[in-house]
Amino acid sequence: MADKYLKLARIILLTIVIAVGCVSLVIILYGEYRLNILKNDQSSYMTRIQAQTKKEAMLLALRARVSALKKIMEQQISLAPYLDTTFRIALPPTLQSFSLADNSSVRISLLTKNVDEALSIVQTIISLSNERKIRNPLFTSLSMTPDGVMTFSVTFGVNL
Repeated sequence: MADKYLKLARIILLTIVIAVGCVSLVIILYGEYRLNILKNDQSSYMTRIQAQTKKEAMLLALRARVSALKKIMEQQISLAPYLDTTFRIALPPTLQSFSLADNSSVRISLLTKNVDEALSIVQTIISLSNERKIRNPLFTSLSMTPDGVMTFSVTFGVNL
């Protein structure tokens, strides 16, 4: 009878060992499955990160360019008020040249066909000065040909 119990104990012990082995095998297989899933996720995340790294580098370069552009835009001035005032004095072809000096003064060169046209331009300059649209008008050069064609240069400041 002891043999019978010993045999039964061996069968129970073997069943327990087999059951524990099966459970261990299931746990190991499930762990391997999860590990493969995590490795696949890791590789996809690494690919995404590398793609984002390229985008981030481009974004940083763009930000650097934008800040440089912002500095340029802050330093630039609009020529519109200077051109508007100049065009009130004369238009091309009478207006030969236009230049902007450092201290917001404008220098223009004019070519008129006769003295009356030149007087009209001078009167316009005087009226703009009286209206305080321009300041300190100064005739810097003046020449006249025998047939009445006049060339002269004027420098003035524009009140913004």
